[in-house]
Formats: sequence, C-alpha cells, structure tokens
Amino acid sequence: MHYRNVVICVSILLANHVLADVAKPDDHAPIGVMVDHQHKKGEWMLSYRFMSMSMKDNRDGTERLSTAEVLVNGSGDYRVAPTKMTMNMHMLGLMYAPSDSYTLMAMIPYIDNDMDHLTAMSAEFSTSSSDLGDISLSVISTNSLGFIWNLGFSFPTGSQDQKDVTPMGRSVLPYPMQIGSGTYDLIAGIGYVIEQDNGSAGIQMRGLFRLGENDDDYKVGNRYALTGWYSRRLARHLSLSVRGAY
Repeated sequence: MHYRNVVICVSILLANHVLADVAKPDDHAPIGVMVDHQHKKGEWMLSYRFMSMSMKDNRDGTERLSTAEVLVNGSGDYRVAPTKMTMNMHMLGLMYAPSDSYTLMAMIPYIDNDMDHLTAMSAEFSTSSSDLGDISLSVISTNSLGFIWNLGFSFPTGSQDQKDVTPMGRSVLPYPMQIGSGTYDLIAGIGYVIEQDNGSAGIQMRGLFRLGENDDDYKVGNRYALTGWYSRRLARHLSLSVRGAY
C-alpha cells in the first residue's frame, strides 16, 4: 500500500525536578523524536503520544497499481484488494534515571487498526484489530564526545493472531493488521544535539532489528529511521521547531 502519513503527537510531561531545571523551551527535541535526552539521578518523566497513520492505494515495488490491476476481475491475481488502512497508536512512555550516567526508558503502545477492502465481486467489507503492542525497554547515555546513544529490546507482548469477520468467515488477519511482531527485537540508536544561544539542532539515527522468526515462521522487516530537527527560541517559554524524517 502507498503510505500517506499523518502524525499527530500530544505529550504530557510530568517530572520531579525536571520542570524546575529546564531553562530553555527548546531543551527537548520535537515530540516525535524519541530518546533525544537523558535525566539527572532521581529524575523521571511520564509522556503520552498519539500517532495516526493513513494508507491507501496499492503498489508492486515502486509501481502504483489500481484496484482493477490487483483483482482477478481485472488484470490481477487476487480476489480481495485492500483500499485503505488507518493505524492509531497511543504511546505511554516512562523515563527514570538511576544515576547521572544512565537513563532507563519504557515505551508501552496501544494500537488500533482498521482496513477497508474490495472483493472481485465488488463487495466492500472492513476489518479491525486493537490490543496492547510490543513493549520496549531501553537504556540511554551520553559518551565523552557528546553523542547520545540508546540500546534496548522490544518484547513480543503484542498479539500476532488477530482475527475478524471476512467474506470467508472469521479469519486470521494479514500481517499489516497484526498488533505485534512476535519476535524479540534489538533497538539501537545514536544522536547528537547542538546547543545555540537562540535555539538548538539535532540529528538521530535509529534501527530496530528482528532477532529470528515468530511462531508463525515469518518475521516483520527491520526498521531504520533518520531524523533531524531545528528549534528556534521565540520567548522564554516558547519555541518553534521544524523536523525532517526519513
């Protein structure tokens, strides 16, 4: 499917000591950036993020296909074609620093998927799935050169056997509609932040690597992300940021 991303992020930050110590409104990266900072010993932070993704159309590699080119009543090979999918994710995050050198982070997602379909008989139907996703635990630290690195694991707490009613009866949904990966995954990333008098800038690379196959004898693809941002301080308690992601 062709991805058209609409990401909406809302954050609620609660931290002992942190709120009083933050001197600049651009001390944190844009809310969509994970693990851009660490905390001092004893500090903690609770965050909430909401992300929404919309996907439509079908592709064969990079070539866009119409629904008729997918279905058998046209020039395709399939009896059912997806036409649209939406994914909403609620992410609860918790950070705690047991020392000045290391910060621990837990991310707990709840995912809600919906997909619309069209059959070769021109019948429309929809399926949905929702559940707790894969929980991740990570450690964050900064080396002597100022690079912020993180290392962690994602655990297969999300289900991979979601079912719903289709024209064929109650069936196991395809893997894009499954909530979890079913595998233990390695998470690794590194970033760098430049502080300026009137703002800050940063860059970050992260990867998620699947460690083996799940119980259904497949594994979801690895994920790689590169992002950069710039934050401009407008007032004592206000900043404006721009971010690019790949």
